[in-house]
Amino acid sequence: MSKRIASMIFCLLLAVAAGCHAKKSQDADSIAYAGAAVITENVFPQFLPMFVEKTGIKMAAIKTVGSQEAVKYVMDGRADVGGVAHKLTADELALKPYVQTIGFDAVTVVVNTENPITKLTRAQLKGIYSGQITNWKELGWKDLPIHTVSMTVKGKFGIVKVFQDAVLEGAPYGSMAEETDFLYRVAPAVEEKANAIGVTSYAYQVPRARTLAVDGIEANPANLRSKTYPLAREMYLISREEPTGKVKQFFDLLLSPEGQAIVSKKFASAK
Repeated sequence: MSKRIASMIFCLLLAVAAGCHAKKSQDADSIAYAGAAVITENVFPQFLPMFVEKTGIKMAAIKTVGSQEAVKYVMDGRADVGGVAHKLTADELALKPYVQTIGFDAVTVVVNTENPITKLTRAQLKGIYSGQITNWKELGWKDLPIHTVSMTVKGKFGIVKVFQDAVLEGAPYGSMAEETDFLYRVAPAVEEKANAIGVTSYAYQVPRARTLAVDGIEANPANLRSKTYPLAREMYLISREEPTGKVKQFFDLLLSPEGQAIVSKKFASAK
């Protein structure tokens, strides 16, 4: 069973168990959420059932819309809570959302385990993903074209923006060999091709795709919390204003020891 199908089944089961149906986000006994897939798929399958059980508050909606869209959903009232996995822009901060760090992820770079390379610099990654470096021979391996894998670079995905800002220095991506709208598909695509390289999340690790050190620094929980790893990113919950009532219960439980234990299974916890 694919992770996408499993996620769909999870949402359907939650809908039945929690009485989840098309309610407005303002309903007193329900919460509407919109946010990044990396949070929805890796934290919520365990967290949301716990939240419903402990509080009796139902989930009116669970939408995976991408980080940038999540800010819009929250600020225009379509969602009570948003999940964001990129540093908020000046324009987003100007809307004055309430922002709370819930954990730390890493934008990770993975290669097939047949590839002997264990580290790359941001300059080398910029060369690869801008289209200036196209063969592994240029990086010390054998004569093979580089097969680049990425989330859809024109999509409004947090990971695309983080990598573009930190590695491409705001410049546009080059032509990608393979793009996907689903982050969990990047590492499996790298598993299938010896010459592949992919940009994914710390949460999505697979046996035959090895995570590279970037600028000589490993992606591990300590380096994520300290932001020593150059592609570390904070994960946030946001709301339109300082949380009260049902929204505060959502924030508080995710930041509690129980909630943070769930976060730490796939990410570096905030606490």
